[in-house]
Amino acid sequence: MMTVDRDAGQARPRPGWVTLLAVLNILGGLGMLLLATACQPALRELSGASEEIGLPLAGMRMAVPIFGVVQFSAGIGLWTGVRWGWWLAAFSYFFSSLRRIATAVALVLLMDRIQLDPQLVVRNVGRTIGGVSINALILVYLFSGKVLGYFGMEELRKLRAVAILLGITMAAGMLLMLGA
Repeated sequence: MMTVDRDAGQARPRPGWVTLLAVLNILGGLGMLLLATACQPALRELSGASEEIGLPLAGMRMAVPIFGVVQFSAGIGLWTGVRWGWWLAAFSYFFSSLRRIATAVALVLLMDRIQLDPQLVVRNVGRTIGGVSINALILVYLFSGKVLGYFGMEELRKLRAVAILLGITMAAGMLLMLGA
């Protein structure tokens, strides 16, 4: 559970939770890539329904494999202790939180239009609250001094980092919504 500090040539201990997050990100990324491959035929059949509610199918088809690669890469970066691994992981959890919130809001707003069962919407909102809470705890952990030290990022300006993550997340969301 050691990573070599490239600057000082010394080994830095990897925090235990970083190890767990690395493994989960690697497995999650691989799962998303398998899911993307398996679901492509089904997604083609959803094109009419997705366009009707304003969710471009091209964006949906791109999102899963792209974020599978992002999540897998974040796991590798977390494992090896490189800065880009921290940034990819932070982006992944930040994006996931905002995506969950946007999905819950969309379901509530479209509930009558697409005739959704209100219990389904309530369950989704409950899952959203749970998922966003877990992601928030992970983000707080990633921003902790011990973790930032492992990545050699002790001098990170946290508010600036959050602003960068928000900007990248908003840009990625817009690209997906446009179906680029």
